[in-house]
Amino acid sequence: MHYLCHLLRGLGVDAYMFPRFGNFLINFALNNDKRYLDYLGDNFAKSLEIFGQKKYKTNPGFDTPVIFETPPGGFNDDWIVIYPENTLGNPLSAKNIVRWLLAPPLQHQSVFSVNKNEFLVKHGDGIGKLEINDAFSSERYLNIQYLMEDIYNQENTSTNRSGTAYCLRKGKGRKIVHELNNSICIDGLSHAETAVVFKKVETFISYDVATFYSQYAVICGANSVVIPQSILSVEEWRSIPDKSGIAYGFEEMGWAQETKHLLEKYYLEKNTENIKQCSDFIQDIHQYFSQNYLEVA
Repeated sequence: MHYLCHLLRGLGVDAYMFPRFGNFLINFALNNDKRYLDYLGDNFAKSLEIFGQKKYKTNPGFDTPVIFETPPGGFNDDWIVIYPENTLGNPLSAKNIVRWLLAPPLQHQSVFSVNKNEFLVKHGDGIGKLEINDAFSSERYLNIQYLMEDIYNQENTSTNRSGTAYCLRKGKGRKIVHELNNSICIDGLSHAETAVVFKKVETFISYDVATFYSQYAVICGANSVVIPQSILSVEEWRSIPDKSGIAYGFEEMGWAQETKHLLEKYYLEKNTENIKQCSDFIQDIHQYFSQNYLEVA
């Protein structure tokens, strides 16, 4: 979401961040709905702190101004509000709503809400077909990806790599199949700490087939292996552009070594594609909501 705001502003859009926790506070005031209270849970204190002190962590390299209060008159017809898929309802009482689905509905939570005339856009084809409450589903994806090149790179890499690193993440509970001696678990580490590990180990092993850490390991010069699951065959894995350089099982290490250069090429092209997708997205949502005005009138 932060990167999207940054790209939109770079294309001339007057875009802002509005902290997610504040959305829940507004929900309480407008709806007094127990679902929101249950969903927020322990984050309520954090929400009060963010809005009381007006401190919200952003990337200093991005252009992402933050607003902590609804504008005079609310988020009216001139605003288009973009919610991620884990925002419930319409906490900002906006008229023009876009929901950017970064994951399939209900994958990470038990509550999901979409209303008629909302604009749905998916991050990728893994989310599947969407036909929800007469909402509009875009035929185009908004598949922008931010590469933390200031953190994950080949600067200060070890000339004497040794040992392994691994992560479980969404693969938690899977059987560990590699030797744990001299192996570092990166789960819970910051990005800066993880990059240091990637720059000194020989191989990174992921039990989560979808984590982007597998790509970051390659970018830092380490071998990268994903422990396969039945959901994807080796052939399907090899056909996915951003899986180049990543072995789908230890027996694929040779293929990964041969295709490392393709991953770097893919992300160089992806940086250009990010801007094009944002430009198309701006055009699509302006056209959609303009048509809605005409139909209502």
